[in-house]
Amino acid sequence: MTKVYLYIVASSGDPNWVTCSVPYQVDDSVVFFGPCKKRLREALRAAYLAPGIDSTDPGDDLCLVGVNGSNGERIRKVVWAGRIHRVMTFARARQQLTDARYHELQTAPDSPLHIRPLYEQSRLVGYELVTTEHAANDGWVTDLVKKYDTRYVRLEGKKLLLQPGVSAWQGFPRDVCLLLDNIFFARGQGHSIDARLMDLLRRAQPGREIDTYAIFGYKQNGAIEGLTGNYLTLEDPLAGELVRWLGWRGPLATVDQPHERDVHGTYKARRSC
Repeated sequence: MTKVYLYIVASSGDPNWVTCSVPYQVDDSVVFFGPCKKRLREALRAAYLAPGIDSTDPGDDLCLVGVNGSNGERIRKVVWAGRIHRVMTFARARQQLTDARYHELQTAPDSPLHIRPLYEQSRLVGYELVTTEHAANDGWVTDLVKKYDTRYVRLEGKKLLLQPGVSAWQGFPRDVCLLLDNIFFARGQGHSIDARLMDLLRRAQPGREIDTYAIFGYKQNGAIEGLTGNYLTLEDPLAGELVRWLGWRGPLATVDQPHERDVHGTYKARRSC
């Protein structure tokens, strides 16, 4: 059974490029996802991880599909899609993603693998912020917890530490990130929302007035519904139809020079999610 989580990549408004750090294209085969979509990650953690299980293949056909954020041209396109093949904690990601393909993910100053684990006698006792991702106003704290509650955690500078007697499972309910098979990642051209996809979206949201820009419809005040912080879940047969739609479209051309590099070949800072 296939399940698709469809959402708007609010921090990346370009319909032809992914310009933010989440999702993060490791290479043509792999995408890293974390720390955005907090509710979704929290749900995936509850479903696939457990005390003593910090990394697993979900065993289900789960896909994330992102549509670009708002822009003045009022154009939406599918800008990325991936199939989840690993659900893990940030600590496990730091430990396991160490070969050459993950070097930039581990070392980039704006990497979305933005925290490193802290241990006492091999026990995870907290995390430390080590990149600029979500650094403003300590936004990274709620990448790990629903709210800052001193009964469970305490913040000491750039370190978020568990209180004595609190387990990592109890104290960090959002401690989860994802590795995905790279189905599509926009590097110069997004997938246009055509009549076939519009028909699928209407069947997935009966009764809602939607169009190619307001793909989730409109609010009562007439504003576009962006499902801020949320997502649309599609299950079979619609989920399978959407994945097949992506496959039927085929791979799109990419440019020779990666979007993040400037003319000198050095990396520009990505926009935070």
